[in-house]
Amino acid sequence: MIAGVILAFILWWIMFVHPPLNFWILMAVSTLTLTVIGLTADPGMLRSWNLRMVAWGIGSALVLWGIFWIGNELLQLINAHVVEILPERSIQLQSVYANRDAIPQPLLILLLAFPVGFGEEVFWRGLVQKQLQHRLSNGLGYAAGVALYAGVHIVTGNGLLIIAALVCGLYWGAIYWKTGSLVPVLISHMIWDPLIFVLFPLY
Repeated sequence: MIAGVILAFILWWIMFVHPPLNFWILMAVSTLTLTVIGLTADPGMLRSWNLRMVAWGIGSALVLWGIFWIGNELLQLINAHVVEILPERSIQLQSVYANRDAIPQPLLILLLAFPVGFGEEVFWRGLVQKQLQHRLSNGLGYAAGVALYAGVHIVTGNGLLIIAALVCGLYWGAIYWKTGSLVPVLISHMIWDPLIFVLFPLY
């Protein structure tokens, strides 16, 4: 697990700081690598499929999109009428969506679902959070898993993206902790990524 986390930080640094190839090629290779690491460590993590967990996943993806929509609206209101919390919000938001048109949208939707959303959950929740909760305690393992998931995005230098990763880590980590199943967070992440980046982006 420790070697996997170190590798994840290296891969994210390469993707966002010194990308030698197309961003989406690097993202696909990176998340496929994390998928292999996670499934090799625990081949049985995907066994608990049932309709209730699937419903959890679909519903939680929609709720998370709603949370981000509300957060985005509140941030704009606060910035405009109270105090500018993120002075470079618009620039950082453009940076988040900068690679959106680099490949055809149907392909991007598929890529965001698998391997990106799928692979991140297999690794960060299915391997990292599970191992940390086992080695530490449920609460400490959850907090440490969230910190690592948000921390890997620090290399982007984008405050908005780091906050988004923190919120997602708290959200999906809590669902995984509560349900004890990887299925709802897998589905949630695989649906939410295309929603927020392609179908209903928050500009």
